[in-house]
Amino acid sequence: MAGLFGYRQLYSAKDLHITYTTISTKAGERKTVILPDSTHISLNNVSAIRFADNFDGKTRAVTLTGEAFFEVRHDATRPFIVSTGQLHIQVLGTSFDVRAFPDEAQAKVTVASGKVGVYSTQHKTATQMLLPGQQLTYNGTTATYSTSQVNPDDQHAWQQGILILKSENLREIARQLERWYNVRISIPDTRLQQEQFNIKQNNESLDHVLASLSLSGDGFHYRIKGRQVQIW
Repeated sequence: MAGLFGYRQLYSAKDLHITYTTISTKAGERKTVILPDSTHISLNNVSAIRFADNFDGKTRAVTLTGEAFFEVRHDATRPFIVSTGQLHIQVLGTSFDVRAFPDEAQAKVTVASGKVGVYSTQHKTATQMLLPGQQLTYNGTTATYSTSQVNPDDQHAWQQGILILKSENLREIARQLERWYNVRISIPDTRLQQEQFNIKQNNESLDHVLASLSLSGDGFHYRIKGRQVQIW
C-alpha cells in the first residue's frame, strides 16, 4: 500500500494523445456510468465524470466534478485514481462516495468498503488512509482535514432517491435542494443560513420537505413561486 500511494503522477506525456469522454448530469438527474474496466459509477445531480476512452495505462484515472459513488473493480497492477479540484483519491478496488462541488469550500470522501488514500492536490498534504465507515472532510480554505465515523449507507442513499443530511446548516441544505429539485433558493438572513437542521426525504415534493424543515428548530417561513424559492 505504501508503494501504491507513493505514486502521484496522474498523467504522462503520452496522455496528451488520448481522447476523453465526459458524462454529466443536470439538476434533478442521476446517471450510472460503467467504465471500460467494469467499474460502476453512480453520478449525482449536477455532476460530471471525465475519463480516457481506453484504460490501458499504468493507472485508471478519472476526473470528478460534483458527487459520485464508485464501485471500483479490483486491479492490483493498476491503481484507480479520482481527481477533483481539491483532492486526489487512490484505490485498488473498493467502494466509496466523493462529494466535491466547485461552489463548496468542503469536499468529502466516505468509504463503504476497502481502503482509500486521500491527499490534497492543492497543498501537497500527507496521504490520509480511510477505512470502511470513515469520512474525511477537507476544507479547501484552510487546507485542513477532519475525519469522523459515519453510516456510509446514509452518505450514498441518494442513489435510491433518499436525501439524508444531519446537523447541516440551512445554506448547505439549500444548495442540496437546488440540485435535487432544479430550483433557486434565496435566504437573505445570514443568521438563518447558519442554523442547523436534520433532513431525510424519500422522493418527496419540495413543498413537503420545506414544510417539515420549517417546523423544526426555530422554524422559518418559505414561499415557492415557479423555480424560485424564498426562505425567511
